Amino acid sequence: MLLVGGTRSSPEVRHEVAADIPDPVIWLSRGRQDTVWASPLDLEPLRAAGAIDDMRSYDELGYFTLRAELPAPDLFAELTRRALEAERLRRVRVPWDFPMRVADGLREAGVEVIADPDAFAARRRAKREWELEGMRRAAVAAQAALLEAAALLRAEPDGLTCERIRERMTATLLAHGAESEEILIHAGARIPQGHDLGFGPIEPDLPVQIDCFPRHRASGLYIDMSRTWVPGTPGAAAERHWQDCMDAYEVAVRDARPGVEDLYARACDVLESRGHPTQRRPGEGLQKPDRGFMFSLGHGVGLEVHEAPSLGRRPDPLAEGDTIAVEPSLGYEGTGFVMIEETVQVTPGGGRYLVEPLPFGLRLPGGG
Repeated sequence: MLLVGGTRSSPEVRHEVAADIPDPVIWLSRGRQDTVWASPLDLEPLRAAGAIDDMRSYDELGYFTLRAELPAPDLFAELTRRALEAERLRRVRVPWDFPMRVADGLREAGVEVIADPDAFAARRRAKREWELEGMRRAAVAAQAALLEAAALLRAEPDGLTCERIRERMTATLLAHGAESEEILIHAGARIPQGHDLGFGPIEPDLPVQIDCFPRHRASGLYIDMSRTWVPGTPGAAAERHWQDCMDAYEVAVRDARPGVEDLYARACDVLESRGHPTQRRPGEGLQKPDRGFMFSLGHGVGLEVHEAPSLGRRPDPLAEGDTIAVEPSLGYEGTGFVMIEETVQVTPGGGRYLVEPLPFGLRLPGGG
């Protein structure tokens, strides 16, 4: 298995080497033996991260001479060819987004290059302890930001906007070592358009759905969580929709076990039984629903906010150790959008929280 790239552009590389370094590396795995070739300047951070025992300098591959002769794409193609030649390897597996110039150079040299995205996705799904700790730190930051939003909703019912909430949440994330420029805030009686950020005033007695998926800056790990609150008094329809979402959410978290491949269908069973359209049953004459449970149930989370496994209509069996965002939702014009979301780890006993979750419910937390 072969990777070529930087830790900031390739989550596969970051997963394997653990350290955050600025320059590309060559990572090669042969069974249980992993080797990394890197810039001499990056060897010490790589050693400190402790993920790789066999670390070598690019200078062993002639980097010092080649860098004066070749542009960067050709340089890394040649370095990679030399690394494989030294190991007498003529066949490698790479991820789907492997650098094309490097692949072309290897094939020109007679190396068989095979894209095997599933193999690399499986490695990323098996989270290392440093990754789980990074996700926990991201979760603590997200919770602090959500509680800041709840405090604003309680203290400033008049004149508050989605923009002001997002600004305060962003600052709170930074203060906790995390970052996000895409906090989604969907307020009012309308249905949001997918990943629309959400803008405008907060209206009393209507849902405010906040989706927070920050990245912990030191580790590069993400978390994904969402709450829906109503500043004021929730309407009967919003209360009912929230309860339906909560029931579907509890089924999905309970059944988040290794080998389960129909988690989406189990959530649909709950919501369809309450009369809600879903992607599975969108309504007569429709290809996809225009209300109700319009989206998937969730996705994997880690070094990317959306990664394997998918919790949609296509069966994707869960594996032990997966970290997945479970996010059932309901949207109706006139009532608004309601969603519940937490990131949990798949275990034989069901979904396990990475941190103790914030309270659930439409009522703002922290009130008297």
